[in-house]
Amino acid sequence: MTQEELFKKLVAHCKEYGFVFPSSEIYDGLGAVYDYGQNGVELKNNIKRYWWDSMVKLHENIVGIDAAIFMHPKTWEASGHVSAFNDPLIDNKDSKKRYRADVLIEDWLAKQDEKIEKEVAEQTGGTCRISIDRVRFNPVGRSMRLKGIVLTTDSLLLAKRHPGLRMFRLTAAQLSIGGIRLTQQDGDRTPTIAEIEVSAPHVDIVRNFSDSVPPVDSLQRASGQTVRTIGIGRLRIADGSVTYCEIRNGRQTCHTLRGLSVQTDDFRLNAGNANDSGWLDNGIRTSVESVNYQLDEGAVALQADTLIIDTRKGECSVAGVRLLPQYPKSEFASLVAGHPDWTQVVAGRIACTGVDYPEIARNKKLKIDSVWIGNVEIGSFKNRQIPQKQRIKPLFYQSLQKLSFGVEVRRISFSDIRAVYEELSATGTVPGTVTFDSLRGDLYGLANAASPEHPRITLKASGRLMNRGVLQATFLLPADSLDDRFEVDGKLGPMELQAMNRAIEPLVNARINTGRIDGMNFRIAGDSRQADVQLLLLYDSLNVSLMKQEKDGPKARRLLSAIVDDLLIRTGNPEDGVTRTGEGATERDPYRSQFNYLWKSLMPGIKQTVVGHGTVVKRHRHRDDRR
Repeated sequence: MTQEELFKKLVAHCKEYGFVFPSSEIYDGLGAVYDYGQNGVELKNNIKRYWWDSMVKLHENIVGIDAAIFMHPKTWEASGHVSAFNDPLIDNKDSKKRYRADVLIEDWLAKQDEKIEKEVAEQTGGTCRISIDRVRFNPVGRSMRLKGIVLTTDSLLLAKRHPGLRMFRLTAAQLSIGGIRLTQQDGDRTPTIAEIEVSAPHVDIVRNFSDSVPPVDSLQRASGQTVRTIGIGRLRIADGSVTYCEIRNGRQTCHTLRGLSVQTDDFRLNAGNANDSGWLDNGIRTSVESVNYQLDEGAVALQADTLIIDTRKGECSVAGVRLLPQYPKSEFASLVAGHPDWTQVVAGRIACTGVDYPEIARNKKLKIDSVWIGNVEIGSFKNRQIPQKQRIKPLFYQSLQKLSFGVEVRRISFSDIRAVYEELSATGTVPGTVTFDSLRGDLYGLANAASPEHPRITLKASGRLMNRGVLQATFLLPADSLDDRFEVDGKLGPMELQAMNRAIEPLVNARINTGRIDGMNFRIAGDSRQADVQLLLLYDSLNVSLMKQEKDGPKARRLLSAIVDDLLIRTGNPEDGVTRTGEGATERDPYRSQFNYLWKSLMPGIKQTVVGHGTVVKRHRHRDDRR
């Protein structure tokens, strides 16, 4: 449908529904002149009323007047009607022709459009081409508006010249540029722009990591050749989005950002120096409404509802953080390469203050004053019925020390955290479960290099074991790679031992019938190879049954249970006026988790107290003996 046909349909529609009528229709009418019909009058008045309310009533410093058309000439001059409202003509002395200035400008803009397309093609070696639907230029305000921008790449040529980079595409509904100037600085003409606004930009990038040669950013190379520095008074990006796809081992995974917004003032970009971070000094505020990042080739999705970054204030916050496995927990290890554990994390909010963004850009160092984490649910499931490839699992501080960038976080505070660990034994049908509820605490001096202020990483945390006994612990971890010693001091408050049956019955085929912990104090000191423990466990009325596995469920092995309970297991501590402590050493299995290492480190002390003789720390005398 042509534009003329569309206009005729629009006129016919307005005539039919009473918006317009031909002028003087009862007297055969006038061509190309229309009167407002009954609906058109109402529409016109509504628009006029809306305009009046928005321009006058919503502003305290504006009032409405109804002035006469005949006014003093200086009034028209002051309002700009005399100087601005004109239709200048330009004479070409060679051709003896006269042109309207606006027509010449439109022709010039068309040529500039062609020039832009040619320049982009030349600077990118023909790999990129640009198209623009409409260009508008205001010479008085030195502003430009571009609509319908599409920057695309030739996939075949791009893959040939830059292996690894399969596709790059950028679209934008509108680009507005205002206050364009060229200033002289250091012998170079530096473009300065008062304002740039980009509406609804979208970027699509596809990279193939199977290609042997890393991709080259041809656009960055081109910009570095043409312009050294660009100064922008104000930059606004609204409703943007990014889709970044990776191809690894024949599988494609895509990461997305939605609702991207960027605001900054006094922005200066050194296009010729990729390491220049001066553009961060004046502050940039970025917000994202939706984040979706794929991990493990799409097996796990990292999502967030909102992300806000403010470089001027040194702040960042993330709400609605989710780490979601994409496969069921029972099958996860068999479907993912490396057979990892199923892990799910849901966090309400993470907030950071005192973030040194220039330090991140200049020295690749993550430097933060404080981090707050709240309202977190953590779930982990290990399926021992699925064979796992043995791989060395470094301790937490070892992983931190191996990072390619520096880390320095003064304090991390967390609260309202619940962690659930489940493990399915090689022959079991029901997983054993250990829970930590209402976790809260602080971590100080998180770093991968020791400092005078924080020579060691300190973690102080508390929570409820199986939502019963209060567990408190203090961790001292090394910050320097030359140090391999850690210490853990902790204590467990009173709790009924039957609460541990959710973990004990499925994993070791035993059941605690009765028993109560009055308190437990422990200290673990070790390194990446071995740990020593000193433990004091006070308990009473311990009775344990060993179970046998049958089709209809586990049943107690009565005779063996009686022997174990009467001869091996001590029912309490203190017992017969004697208080025992436990101690011992444990070698670390490098193929097991850090949680497993800590649990195994406690076992020698627990065994000595409950099964063995332990060390007598106090002998109580009966009242009759004292006599």
